[in-house]
Amino acid sequence: MKVLVVFLHRLLDFRTLEFRSLAEYVGVKDARLEEPFGGSLMSPFWYVHLPDERAQELSRTICDRAALVKSMIQVWAEGATLDELVEDVRRQPPETFERYISQQESFKVIVDYFGRRVSTRDQQDVFDKLAFLRLGGKVSLTNPEQLYIVIRADPDGLPNRSGLPEGVPTRWYFGRVLADHRKRKESTSKFALPDRPYIGPTSMDPTVAQVMCNVGGVGPGRICFDPFVGTGSILVTAAYLGGYTFGSDIDIRVVRDGMYKTDKDGRKLTLWRNFQHYGLPSPVGFLATDVHRTSFRMQVLEGLVDSIVCDPPYGVRAGGRKSVPRDLPATMTAEQRKAHVPHTGTFTMVECLADLLDLASRALRVGGRVVFFLPWPHLHADAKEHEEIRILASHPVLRLTGMGIQHLTTRYTRLLVVFEKRRACGADDAELAAASRAMRAADLVFDRMAEIIYTPASELPPEDAERLKKRKFRGKMH
Repeated sequence: MKVLVVFLHRLLDFRTLEFRSLAEYVGVKDARLEEPFGGSLMSPFWYVHLPDERAQELSRTICDRAALVKSMIQVWAEGATLDELVEDVRRQPPETFERYISQQESFKVIVDYFGRRVSTRDQQDVFDKLAFLRLGGKVSLTNPEQLYIVIRADPDGLPNRSGLPEGVPTRWYFGRVLADHRKRKESTSKFALPDRPYIGPTSMDPTVAQVMCNVGGVGPGRICFDPFVGTGSILVTAAYLGGYTFGSDIDIRVVRDGMYKTDKDGRKLTLWRNFQHYGLPSPVGFLATDVHRTSFRMQVLEGLVDSIVCDPPYGVRAGGRKSVPRDLPATMTAEQRKAHVPHTGTFTMVECLADLLDLASRALRVGGRVVFFLPWPHLHADAKEHEEIRILASHPVLRLTGMGIQHLTTRYTRLLVVFEKRRACGADDAELAAASRAMRAADLVFDRMAEIIYTPASELPPEDAERLKKRKFRGKMH
């Protein structure tokens, strides 16, 4: 069945990445998304082909989990104008509507202009022109058994009027709604950061966290690990999606102590508090450990984890730290060990990336995914074609399966990077060790992000300063 996927008009570069991952999650291998009518990749209307007998079930599962899918529609007709749409409806064979005309199921017909309000007069005009269908059953505005929709994409050449960019052509669609986003609207507002008891300056936006978890294949019965857990914002979403969660952080104050204040009921605000607040399953546990010098026994962890979903420290808003050697007494008493805090030093982004990929190579099961963000400067060439990305893509154990871009400022953006484990990794994998050494020795742009971001425009080369002046991004890309 050919199904119209109506995306929410935000995080535009993540939409198809999330949808393909969810299609794979529900068992549709190699889901084929057709480019929108008119060829504009910024359009919210895409087609996908689903098995006829499971189309409604799959659509509902995808819509319930997706952060960026508004609805999925079995389209019966389309056209450039309302009159063309009506003519296309009349051309359809009788069996297209026969089941819905003859059945006595309650129904509702809605008219939706994407990104714009619909006047009562426009709605009535649509109803009058489609009245010849004479759908069976009673009208139910609150709880219909069948929901039909006429949806219109109409930018009118004004990008700010409907939210659609230039290049998206006017198009009308008519069909039966297979699934919509009503459940997700509840969850999105439920997990809003301002309402959480325990947050920090780098807590992940809940919509972005949901995209990350969906891309990572988080779900019931699957183990999700965040090695840079912070305030646990990603794991909250992972728990909501049904995953078993656990995390680690180098800062024991984050893992053990939380914030030095209490909520209105007098309870201390810690990592566990958010899960209790939302009634979510408690994590398996949190560990104070360092990705650079991990305390995990890798032979035990090997192949245990289904997904690693994290937001490593970029050195922009929060810098990374790693454990470094320091002169210590040959022996320490039990009391000294209890109070001992390991010495830490600067953890560069390249080191962090190499350690994260090493951990993923060992801990993930074959077919498991690691999903994380990488900073990227706007002053460089297209990220997806750049040499740094080709170095990452050449990893001997992990296969680069997807990438999306989120624009943050005129100076830098961040890439959502997805790797999948393609083969088992032995205890002494020489190929993996060589790749790790090569990455640590490489001069990659990730380690220069602070310099790139905070250098005054007056000190930049003239061509870079000019490019920054011209660079503008619409809010829907964020």
